[in-house]
Amino acid sequence: MIPNIISAAAWALIYRFIFNDQMGILNEAIRVIDKDFSVQWFYQSPYAFWAVTFTWLFYAVIVTLIVLNDLMAIPDSLLEAARLDGASGWQLVRYIQLPLCRISIGTSMLCSITSRISMYEAIALTTAGGPGDDTMSLSVLLVRAITDYNYGFANAIGVVMFVFGLIVMLIINRAFRMNDSIY
Repeated sequence: MIPNIISAAAWALIYRFIFNDQMGILNEAIRVIDKDFSVQWFYQSPYAFWAVTFTWLFYAVIVTLIVLNDLMAIPDSLLEAARLDGASGWQLVRYIQLPLCRISIGTSMLCSITSRISMYEAIALTTAGGPGDDTMSLSVLLVRAITDYNYGFANAIGVVMFVFGLIVMLIINRAFRMNDSIY
């Protein structure tokens, strides 16, 4: 839960120390096996993409808690009735648990994807959008366009981000039947 409690900027700075070449925990652990190991995780291609992606992994904890909450809310009598009718473990998951958790899974996916569309702090504070275009995101391009006084391009990026978010919302809404009743 730590990434969800502290700010994205603080979390990005923590990762800069974890992935630091000279004193980072990750490189020091690898140097136990290979003394000559040296990787600038956030500043070398293709490692930068994977290092930034790894910083996103711990955000999955909140999604897990939301879905777990929905799983725990399924009445035991419903699962017991299905078992008495001869349902296997996989059938319980496929026909009861997943359909009853579809709204929380859809909501979690929607929140995760849209937050990645607008993610700026972690990328800007770890890689500054580099090396090359490995970790470039729409939000980094947007901020660069604004600081370069290229407001037309910045507006275009903002519209693309909005349209992309709208498309994601419509797809997830339809795929998970978010407007349909659960029971």
